[in-house]
Amino acid sequence: MPPHSLSAEPKYYVILILAQAYLVQFLGIILCAYASTWVRQRQLVRWSLASAALLTLLAVLCARVGGVALALCGPVIGLQLAAQACSLNFLQVFATEHFPTSRRAAVFSGACFAAHLGDLVAPTVGALAVARLPKGLVIAFFSALYIMAWLVSARLPLSSSRERPLHDVDEPRCQKESAARVRKRDLMNYQTL
Repeated sequence: MPPHSLSAEPKYYVILILAQAYLVQFLGIILCAYASTWVRQRQLVRWSLASAALLTLLAVLCARVGGVALALCGPVIGLQLAAQACSLNFLQVFATEHFPTSRRAAVFSGACFAAHLGDLVAPTVGALAVARLPKGLVIAFFSALYIMAWLVSARLPLSSSRERPLHDVDEPRCQKESAARVRKRDLMNYQTL
């Protein structure tokens, strides 16, 4: 059992674990941003969702074993949070790149709303579920949500090739109009100023 678990004193080890987790999450997000320059979007989303599920179970295992393994709990939770943030960030990038401009705002705001609703509801539902159900079952359920997201991401048309520039078109334009734009752009450029 962790120190101070039965006393009324503040549980400082929880603060230490969370501080370690947030530091590792910060560094993990920076690492994922760097990795996004050479790893394809599909791979990044799929691997981060799968690793988030496994890291959640590993964090529970570290906490249950206790002792020296408890010291690993903070970094493992941090890696899980970084994997979750990585997948969310790149799914948001997918939403902005995949949909045409007229639908982009609605899709992106719906995705952000769902993410924030999950951030609000998950701790409440988790606390109620932990009070009434076995803790292992609750943790397995939340890990299963990562697996479900991983399965759904397999159906998304995520980019598996090099990144292309974002084209801002709702409907195809005629050739004359695009040729006129090219001529206009060629007339006024940095070199003519």
